[in-house]
Amino acid sequence: DVYKRQKHKRCFIADQMGLGKTVQALATLLKLQAFPALIVVPASLKLNWLREASKWLPAVRKMEVLSGRKPLPIPRGTGIVIINYDILDAWQTTLIKWRPVALVLDESQYCKSGRTKRTKSARVIASCKTIRIRLLLSGTPVVNSPPDLIPQLIILDRLKDLGGYRAFVDRYCIPSSWGGFEKGGQHLDELNARMRAGGMFIRRLKKDVLTELPDKRRAVVPMRLKNRRKYEQAQKRVSEKIAKARYERRCAEQEGRAPEGWAVAASVTGITELRRVAAECKMDSAMLWIREMIDAGEKLVIFGFHVDIVERIARDLAPFNCQV
Repeated sequence: DVYKRQKHKRCFIADQMGLGKTVQALATLLKLQAFPALIVVPASLKLNWLREASKWLPAVRKMEVLSGRKPLPIPRGTGIVIINYDILDAWQTTLIKWRPVALVLDESQYCKSGRTKRTKSARVIASCKTIRIRLLLSGTPVVNSPPDLIPQLIILDRLKDLGGYRAFVDRYCIPSSWGGFEKGGQHLDELNARMRAGGMFIRRLKKDVLTELPDKRRAVVPMRLKNRRKYEQAQKRVSEKIAKARYERRCAEQEGRAPEGWAVAASVTGITELRRVAAECKMDSAMLWIREMIDAGEKLVIFGFHVDIVERIARDLAPFNCQV
């Protein structure tokens, strides 16, 4: 019936990292023609989502990436809006007036606490009458224990399918002496089976569906430079230095002499300088991405070209017990 068909448009895509949750979500939007669509993501993933959406949904000509806490009207005809969790509350009213048809929350464990502004805003937007598609993407929807699922299930409007709040808590959560919940849970196999059977949870592992996929893959995560002008100035300076070195080498060749030492090494030293400036300018974005991966329960090995950059990362990650 209509109700059952509608239920299956409100679910978790919880595949293991690397199995293409982003593409699955975009393909779902395309198949159901669920536009305009609102996509909420961690700040470090906004550019990646824009790149993937542009690649897989070329027919959607207008896409907006929102930033800042001062909302502006969303242009008419916009098919996809991408926004980060940190500013969702500031844009809430504007987004509701935009009347999206679909809501996608990437790394939905960001909404594991019902007390945060981002979770409250996500709930309000999800409850809009225009929203008919709700997809929550996360490789780790349960970070600590089953209570992490409750706010996410409320956003999906699927908590009632598991008996409601009280029934869920009594059956699957472990109460603590201080009034909250202990880590871990109970009857977790049953919870998993019920969520899968109810069409609210899709979870596949790499080893089960892509046996030919290598254990490791290389992926590029685009990041905004904090000080673009600083990088452009360095780029201009290095370009001029390399152009001058080429001129010196050409003159030396015509005169039958060896070029100056600085001219020989200009390209190497110039690229090294640019690499350092780039590292400094994208440090904030990189650290944000790293912390997001740690919060998602992922293990990381971080490499850097410059000792001082690596030491700075180590200092920033000291609370996470990182090793250098």
